Amino acid sequence: MVILIGGEEDFLKEETFQKVRKELIGGEFKEFNYNIFFGKDAGISNILDAANTLPFMSDKRMVVVKDADKLKAQDREVLAGYCASLKETTCMVLIGGKEFLKDKSFASIRNAKAIDCKPLNKPRIDSWISREVRTRGKSISSTAIETLKEFAPNDLESISHEIDKLTCYTGERDEISAEDIEKVVVEGGIDNIFDLGDAIGKNDVQAALKISLLLAREGKKPHETIGLIAWHIRRLYIASYMLSKGYSVDSISRVLWMKRERFPEFIRQARNLHKGEIERKLEILLGVDSFLKTSRIPENVAMEFLIINLCSHTVAA
Repeated sequence: MVILIGGEEDFLKEETFQKVRKELIGGEFKEFNYNIFFGKDAGISNILDAANTLPFMSDKRMVVVKDADKLKAQDREVLAGYCASLKETTCMVLIGGKEFLKDKSFASIRNAKAIDCKPLNKPRIDSWISREVRTRGKSISSTAIETLKEFAPNDLESISHEIDKLTCYTGERDEISAEDIEKVVVEGGIDNIFDLGDAIGKNDVQAALKISLLLAREGKKPHETIGLIAWHIRRLYIASYMLSKGYSVDSISRVLWMKRERFPEFIRQARNLHKGEIERKLEILLGVDSFLKTSRIPENVAMEFLIINLCSHTVAA
């Protein structure tokens, strides 16, 4: 099986690729049956060796070549020729840019399934946003969708990350409203959340308390701040995991969108936070969030308790 994924909408290409991967390979041995290469750096012999390898305890092996249109012309021809008689146990997924599906070498592959990820028109964007929100267990009105499109950056990846932030912000509420979007997307605050995460990562109690107070003055409720801190820490976990698996910083940047000037510091945080420490901080956040909902202790006192515990190496008594 050969699948060609092209087009100019990068987020849709990644979304499509992840869906294909989930459908074709699974189970406890999926990591043994998956190889990924990047066209600019990949050697054709390495790609073919992976494709010739039989799957381990599975029916299929998946070989992925991202930026396949950046392979050398000669290598593209060799790969296309190989795909014409691909092993039945191998699924070859080739991903490229806007003109990729027009490449003569790959277009000549018989029975290849081509998926063109074009930019979405208005009705499809609205449907896509609704679907993204539903996958996170929320709903969103048409008015709120229009507000999100008006103020969010004009690309699907950015909109998806704004939906992640809104999901954290709304907590247990089922619906994302236009007012939520105005608070989270329009007014922002993500830089302060990043700075707070940085201060917590450095165990700098004084700086973290100062930023927490600033967020409160901006109108952020404790549960909103807790949700956004958790969102930041979960992203650090993803980056930390990808680093441990040998992914490049560029690869991580394509998965975790953020301001370019912030990314080097974010990676530094990810390198310094170990899995156990990340899990500990998330447990503290969950505990204080539950505590706020069931106790009468002033919110500012609870937030100070939270910050002190997050900045300590061991949980305060």
